[in-house]
Amino acid sequence: MANVPAYFPLPATSRRIAMVSGGFLVVLGVMVLSGWYLGIPRLMQLHPTFVAMQFNTAVGFTLAGVTLLTGARGWMGVSRTSAFFVSLLGVLTLAAYLGGWNFGFETWLWKLGVDQTRMAQYTITKLSAPGRLAPNTALAFALFGIAIALAGTRGNGRMLAGAVLGTLILGIGTIALFGYIGGTPTAYGWGRLTRMAIHTAMGATVAGAGVVALSMAYARSKHSERVMWLRWLVLVAGAVVSIGLWQATADYEFEQLERTTALGASTVRNEIAIGMKARTEALTRMARRWDFFGRPTQEVWKFDTEMVHADFKGYQGIAWVDTSNVIRWIAPERANEAALGFDVRRDPRRAEAMEQASERNEVVFSRVVELAVGGRGMVAFIPVSDRGRADGYIYATFRIGPLLQTILASDHQDAFGMAVLDGEERLFATDSANATLGEPWLRKVRVDLPGVTWGLNVWPGRAVIGAARSNEPKLMLVVGLAFTILLAWAVHLAQVAGSRKEEAEVSSNELRYEVIQHERAQLALSDQAKELARSNEELERFAYVASHDLQEPLRMVASYTKLLAKRYKGKLDSDADEFIGFAVDGATRMQQLIQDLLLFSRVGSQGLELEETSSQALLDRATQNLRISIEESGATTTHDQLPTLHADSLKLGQVFQNLMGNALKFRGSESVRVHVAAVDKGAEWQFSVRDNGIGIDPKYVDRIFVLFQRLHTKEEYAGTGIGLALCKKIIEMHGGKIWFESKTGEGTNFLFTLPKGIAVHA
Repeated sequence: MANVPAYFPLPATSRRIAMVSGGFLVVLGVMVLSGWYLGIPRLMQLHPTFVAMQFNTAVGFTLAGVTLLTGARGWMGVSRTSAFFVSLLGVLTLAAYLGGWNFGFETWLWKLGVDQTRMAQYTITKLSAPGRLAPNTALAFALFGIAIALAGTRGNGRMLAGAVLGTLILGIGTIALFGYIGGTPTAYGWGRLTRMAIHTAMGATVAGAGVVALSMAYARSKHSERVMWLRWLVLVAGAVVSIGLWQATADYEFEQLERTTALGASTVRNEIAIGMKARTEALTRMARRWDFFGRPTQEVWKFDTEMVHADFKGYQGIAWVDTSNVIRWIAPERANEAALGFDVRRDPRRAEAMEQASERNEVVFSRVVELAVGGRGMVAFIPVSDRGRADGYIYATFRIGPLLQTILASDHQDAFGMAVLDGEERLFATDSANATLGEPWLRKVRVDLPGVTWGLNVWPGRAVIGAARSNEPKLMLVVGLAFTILLAWAVHLAQVAGSRKEEAEVSSNELRYEVIQHERAQLALSDQAKELARSNEELERFAYVASHDLQEPLRMVASYTKLLAKRYKGKLDSDADEFIGFAVDGATRMQQLIQDLLLFSRVGSQGLELEETSSQALLDRATQNLRISIEESGATTTHDQLPTLHADSLKLGQVFQNLMGNALKFRGSESVRVHVAAVDKGAEWQFSVRDNGIGIDPKYVDRIFVLFQRLHTKEEYAGTGIGLALCKKIIEMHGGKIWFESKTGEGTNFLFTLPKGIAVHA
């Protein structure tokens, strides 16, 4: 943005905005205060699902309105006093949040006649303290008093600081408003603290606008220079709102994912608890039948275990341990044959679980153990009796992985990663690869089983994270910042336009003679426009002038200087011969330069004459034209099969001739080799002219195709530096592009493309 004198708006307009803002705040505050006193819920809470504006907030807005109204009238003492109390209310509330202090200023409101029961009714669900301002509201109030104090001081920098604080207040309110519109609670509520009401957000937005307007009015009245802040204030406000909404939306998505993970962890824990309870009850029923009917026959017992296996998956085996602590029966027998005769007392963890089962007379699970059939798992014991006489234990073994896979619903295993821990020992895990990805949302819960407690860690899987985390926050930030920049630029243009309008009006009223000067300037401008048009016409006739009026006298100068050099060489002193040589060389180079410039001008002005053209024929013609140079350099030229295409044969032939001429001119110590090829690229042909010359440093890529740009002196290589610029012009007119690939000392490969269906490009 240029340093153009600007203002927005006139001081009177700024004061009117401040007064309107102040009036709105007073009406808003008094309306809500009336609602609290009279018990009218809709004045306190615009919608049953929204937060109610607190009594303290309404008092603060009333004082803020008085501040703006008196400040706009110039009553600075009253304005600053009321602003101080607004700021004090905000600062004390922030201190109460940060330090955990209770200054008691919420309770004095009840002494003013507010029904405490009514107060509690609207502070139960979404407020952290009865009657206390939301923290974002408190921050806005604290900034309000500071902004008013700075706005009323001398010094342009302080007033600007006051206006910036006003934009921050405006940003706080706007973020909350967008939060209500977009259904994003984190935009109007910080953490689990009191949330800002929707009409509080409106009031904060209006208060911020009023502070900005008042600051600009003060600045314009106390300083002769025009205020140039507004575009910067728009940038600050837009950036604050964009960043705030981005952060609020991202936090909301984060919280949503936390809630989803917490719900998932609770569901998984309940599934495990319910599944294990069902298996516990099945073992308990087996034990009670044993107690009631006595020890069954082995066949009956096997039938009973088969029924349990059929109803409840996940058992490795169910066994009977006799009173000598040895496994006597087990089913299914084939898969658990190695466990028969196993003394369960040999393992301390099994022994501990067995003792607890005896003491409790219920199912007790052990910690993780090595199974008798191999592998790791856990076991369960429940004591049995034969008509009142101890008869051993029903003993169940589980492999934890298959057990939990059977218990847990497949959609939960797919949606969440989880790990089951016995102390620090991991018993079961899924989606371990994404554990780090889901770690920010990791939930740790306990699963209590008889005799043992498991730790359960649950984290969201990649699919759940992908579904919950969107690009919306980043898109909101980018779009918001882009819109802010455009809006600030529009304000800048409006300021410039307003400044010019004001200057024109002041000049018209105070200095009438400047009107005459302005008219004269307009006439002069019209004359300049006519002169410019005439100059353009003369430029259009340049080609004609260059080809006739300039070339003819230059040809005469060149001819006579050459004749002078021929006749008088050696007859004058050495300085004269040198001077004549300079004149001949300069005239010759000027002739070539004008001829090349004329050629370049004609290429741009004549347009294309498209026809079916054989690129092979064009290459042959260019080779014939360069025959003498090819013979002198001993060059070898080769080519692949070249296509026929729709092009301007004369101009395209010039391209081949210029590129081959460069290959012959900029040759190295080796014999010159030039190869021309064409490759079908679908919608276009790609031509290449490759040589083994001195090459081009890639750092000159931006200069090589520019008119009159040379990489060598005229003593090293002749030329005007127009050839490649001419090639670029012709190729682009055909709708193609040209570039090169090269390294110093390794030759150069010039490539260009030509569309198969050429559209003419001017």
